[in-house]
Amino acid sequence: MIRILLFIQALLFYWGCASVQAPQGGPKDDTPPVLLNSNPQSGELNFKKKFIQLEFSENILENNTKQGFLSPLTPSTTKAVNRKLIIEPDSGFKPNTTYTLNLSGKIKDQRESIAHPDTQFVFSSGPILDTLSLLLQVTDLGNQPSKGNWIIQLKDSINRTYFTKGEAINPLVINGLPNGKYHLMTFKDANENNQYEEEEGLLFFDQIQMDSTTRKKIKPLPHLSKSVSIFKQRRGDTLSLESSRPIHLEKDLLAKVIYQSESADKFRLYPFNQTIQTEVFDSLRNCWLDTFNIQKIDSSRGIETLQNVPLIQTLMENKSLKITYSFPWKINKVPSQMETTYDSIWTKTDFNLKEFTLSLTIPSPKVGKLNIRMDTISFFNQKGYRYDSLTISSEELAQLGEISGTLTTENQQDIVMELLDLKKNLVATTRGKTFLFHVKPGKYSIQCFVDWNGDGFYTGGNKHLNRMAEPLYCSPDIIELKPGWDIEKLQIQPDF
Repeated sequence: MIRILLFIQALLFYWGCASVQAPQGGPKDDTPPVLLNSNPQSGELNFKKKFIQLEFSENILENNTKQGFLSPLTPSTTKAVNRKLIIEPDSGFKPNTTYTLNLSGKIKDQRESIAHPDTQFVFSSGPILDTLSLLLQVTDLGNQPSKGNWIIQLKDSINRTYFTKGEAINPLVINGLPNGKYHLMTFKDANENNQYEEEEGLLFFDQIQMDSTTRKKIKPLPHLSKSVSIFKQRRGDTLSLESSRPIHLEKDLLAKVIYQSESADKFRLYPFNQTIQTEVFDSLRNCWLDTFNIQKIDSSRGIETLQNVPLIQTLMENKSLKITYSFPWKINKVPSQMETTYDSIWTKTDFNLKEFTLSLTIPSPKVGKLNIRMDTISFFNQKGYRYDSLTISSEELAQLGEISGTLTTENQQDIVMELLDLKKNLVATTRGKTFLFHVKPGKYSIQCFVDWNGDGFYTGGNKHLNRMAEPLYCSPDIIELKPGWDIEKLQIQPDF
């Protein structure tokens, strides 16, 4: 009994000791940490220390280690110790450079995680403080302030990258800029690594000159690369490849190519009985590899295969009908014989073949169905004939009409005018602010672009080459040219 009582007494003593608690704290701290002191001070010149030291009103934590503190972008090591934050550039401060220290959303207190309010100040490692500012408003395609977090970067001639981040629904400001020319980039930095990536959507870039305080609105343009995908499908002894970007085949496979698209994003190979590896590059020079075996290709997927659908144009010349097939791929295997017929009697027909076009001339054309056949695997398979037919209408046998006019613009640069059919196929082209097209009756539209590089073709944007898209204008008006008509003195007013 004595032993039991002693055991119970020991337990009661233990529980009494374990229940002792520290006094409860005061009311909840909902006050954010306040910056009390900084070295350097805002506006300080000739800062020569190797690190920045900030002192706050209470113990702090760094809120986001991915985000940079310093503009121009400076890889740094940060350390929060009680009430102090130390920021040390990994390679030191660059000489004669103005820096902007940005604490937006990066500091919070230890107890309640209350964020320090947005604070920004500027200092210089040299005797001059650069004071130019760029204010930018990012708008969506509907000219409304764009939602979401955006990053804006300015890269100067000596490879310094100035930046700011934030909700683009409000104007974003980059401070501490010197005079000069900058390459500007704007995108949604979803993973906060300060680099544009495919999945981050729209990318805008531009060249700007800073010589005074500037206010600029940015309307994002689709200067981005689409995601890359490769489709494979086997048809008998041939293999069709399609990609959203150019494909680079291994050298030993090139001899097996029957044809390929002009942009090298579609191929058909014959014969094919081996493993193939492709390298696919997008417009930003990102690379994807795809390796697959002929035995494992699934041809039952409902994917779009390489289509034999050329652009067909007809033109009356000296009472003969010229028919031109324009293919989206280079013709590697050429036909040696071609025949045509309106009935059951086949007639040998002369033809002219170039890399991407095949043309033939019918000396006595008439309205009706014209059948065409040729002996080439480029258009069907490894043996036999490819049968095709073309219905000739009375409009196609009509004489050509004229579409002419002028372009009203103050732009003094080289301009290319293009005439398109209703399917947006290119029918004719000319240079300059006056145009004259001789075409067959039909419905057309006109577009024009400023040919910056002088190659005669519209050139889109490319981030890798720091290249903007050429200004383009598509007239919304439909032009109907009826048989026996001419349309003259058209006035086109482009809004590039």
